[in-house]
Amino acid sequence: MIGACRHQYNREIIIDDVSKARTDTICFKLASHESFSRLSLSIKGNLNGKSLIDEMELSPGEIDTVFIMEWVSSSYILRYMPIEATEGILKINLELATEVNF
Repeated sequence: MIGACRHQYNREIIIDDVSKARTDTICFKLASHESFSRLSLSIKGNLNGKSLIDEMELSPGEIDTVFIMEWVSSSYILRYMPIEATEGILKINLELATEVNF
């Protein structure tokens, strides 16, 4: 019998100094019977100018957006780069969904 179910792993990153670039590496430790499936980034907060998370541009004002991508790695490198932003805060929730095979 082959079956699968989903597990989810969450990590939260808070960027409270949006005027400075930063890089965060998030590692996910999975059991041998798990495989990667999907990574979603839920981004909430506010900015007074443009910024980038990886290659995704964030516009000034209130932010409440989600990016979803297929994922096959045990780590994710989040790169934040302010373009014009000098004030604000961002709360980023990373959620990795995995398939559990049995």
